Amino acid sequence: MKKFFSILLVCVMVFSCFSVLAFADDVQYYRDGIFEFYIGEDTGAHIVNILASDSTEITIPLALEWEDSNKISSIVDDDNDTDDPFVKNLAYVTAIEDAAFDHYSESLTKLSIPKYVSEMDIDSLRIPTLSAIAVDAANETYASSASGTLYNAAKTTLLLHPQASSDNAIEPTVTAFAEYAFADSVNITNITIPAKVTMISSHCFDGCTALTSVDMSAAKIGKIGTYAFLNTALSEVNLGQYIKRVDNFAFFGCDALKTLVIPEAATNVSLGAGAFIGCPIENLTVYRSVVEMGDKAIGFYYDEDFALQQYTNLVITSYKYDETMTNQTTVYNYVKANNIKFIPLDDIYCLTFTDNQFVGKESTMFLFVGNKKMYTVDSDTGVFEVKNVARANYGVYFVTKFGIVMKDATLSIKTEDYQEEYNRTVTKYDPIGNVNGDTKIDIQDVAEILKEENYGSNNTSFDIDEDGVVGLSDISIILAKNNYAKNGDTLPDKNTTPIIPIG
Repeated sequence: MKKFFSILLVCVMVFSCFSVLAFADDVQYYRDGIFEFYIGEDTGAHIVNILASDSTEITIPLALEWEDSNKISSIVDDDNDTDDPFVKNLAYVTAIEDAAFDHYSESLTKLSIPKYVSEMDIDSLRIPTLSAIAVDAANETYASSASGTLYNAAKTTLLLHPQASSDNAIEPTVTAFAEYAFADSVNITNITIPAKVTMISSHCFDGCTALTSVDMSAAKIGKIGTYAFLNTALSEVNLGQYIKRVDNFAFFGCDALKTLVIPEAATNVSLGAGAFIGCPIENLTVYRSVVEMGDKAIGFYYDEDFALQQYTNLVITSYKYDETMTNQTTVYNYVKANNIKFIPLDDIYCLTFTDNQFVGKESTMFLFVGNKKMYTVDSDTGVFEVKNVARANYGVYFVTKFGIVMKDATLSIKTEDYQEEYNRTVTKYDPIGNVNGDTKIDIQDVAEILKEENYGSNNTSFDIDEDGVVGLSDISIILAKNNYAKNGDTLPDKNTTPIIPIG
């Protein structure tokens, strides 16, 4: 019942407003062709209605006749370089009011605006079929681009991108977008924000359902407004180092958005309530830049029944403590309050590797960063543990006494807040000198080289020193102290196991 009365009240208010506009006793309305108007205080013609016609393109006339006698539909500048003078029964069109295009809300494709129009209801031009707006070059209030996008005269504010247009060009002079500037422009697929823009307005790209990418790298975006990217198809967003505020629900419903980047250089960043609600972001690294996270800012979505649910794949990597190591960070408090998986940047890792094939064998695990060996762990139980492991991407190598063999191994990374398993299938690696591939470096490898079909040939498998000939120098490498029966403590090369990321 309350809902019924609320709707009734709204209807009464709307009807009342319409009555005042359309039927006020002290306003005289005129009709010139399909244009209905009145004379405003500025002595210009204010168009309030454009009668229905078969045309999908409308050209607003320069002037309209406002007396009963000598009616004409429009007036044209005959000599094309000077304005037609005012005469007694003519008035230049200076305003187009909000209901003017009601009869064309599903058909208008192109609109032309004359010189003296200084007031328009922009919302009335949000028409799904409209593809271009043309503005007279002499207009001192509005301007249009070659593609038909509407700007202010200086082209510093983009006022309206026609909804049916697929053109994504933005004038480089633009410093701001009006609210709803691109709203429901369903043919836009990508946008590059100009360098002078510092803010994305509320609802700016609301409903741009084909928008898959937005490049803000050239701009210094400090704020993204409420519902700015509502229901877009963005898959990746880099907020840039200048970001300070992402308003409530700014990216609401971007159900393809899996990658979010908040640069380390950003400072004092605030994420509003529900800023990324409905975004299936999987991995997010946040530094100490974020100082505010609103309710359900990230990691949540609404299901088909509009019931709030939580994503299970989200992992947030950040700091537990501020730079003084005394206070817990905003991000850490948020993830703990919402039971989100967390990887701390300021924790030291304990890395454990287990593989049964090493049980009972003298084996060594090596961790490399690039070609630099960082950690060495011996084991004969098949369990290798490294404490105080720094965050990095490591190459992991396992060796037995005479070679390296590792397959189907599991790496577990643990901290106080986080535990994850990495399963990797890795390849066999033989140190230099193991020419017969039996995982050992011994006299059998020398015998292989001395075979008639190998010795003195250019067999690349046995040409260890890569001098083009398999000979004594290759045998010398095998028999050298650092190779014969070696335990594989060598630098990584292209034949080694793949990198396992820690971080």
